[in-house]
Amino acid sequence: MKKWKNKIMLAVLLLAIVCLPVAAFLFFLTDIGQMWPGKNDINEAKNALEKAQSDLASRIKEVSLMRSERIDFINNSTRLWMEPKDGTVDTEVMKKIEGMAKNSGVSIKSLGNTRKTKVNEQMSFFEVNVDAQAPMEDIARFLVELYKASPRFYWTRILLRPYKPNDSKEILLSGSLRVICVDDQKLAERLSGGGGAAR
Repeated sequence: MKKWKNKIMLAVLLLAIVCLPVAAFLFFLTDIGQMWPGKNDINEAKNALEKAQSDLASRIKEVSLMRSERIDFINNSTRLWMEPKDGTVDTEVMKKIEGMAKNSGVSIKSLGNTRKTKVNEQMSFFEVNVDAQAPMEDIARFLVELYKASPRFYWTRILLRPYKPNDSKEILLSGSLRVICVDDQKLAERLSGGGGAAR
């Protein structure tokens, strides 16, 4: 009888040893399940990752565009008047125009009425009125010289007419020329090579 009692006790003990881990596993099953991401969690993480990728692609595109615009600006900076490279605009513009007219055989009748118009803190327009006289071939040569000049000259107004009625050999040219100036000295120095921005 005592043996049976011992056997029963042993069986109960073994059953408890076997069942206890199973019970503990079942008890903590809910907590264990929460440790793994569910379908909603996976979808939310996926959407967040896709949004981050889209934002990054947009930012890369913006930076690429800004870089492209900067390179274009630097490449076109030879068209701009920059005092560290081209001299004082008020005097040097006149000298350049007079020099090109002389090389083309054009007689300057009047050169003046200069004006400077500020665009912003960094840029401005400098304009000068020009009146000249010469044969049509020389006027054409003068216009080509101005077109090829660096910095670039732009006509804001131009009028060509015969010097005398019924005589088209001599032409009078009247107009306004403009150059675009970089007023910010630091920017001008960098663009003209002094600050290394053109690299």
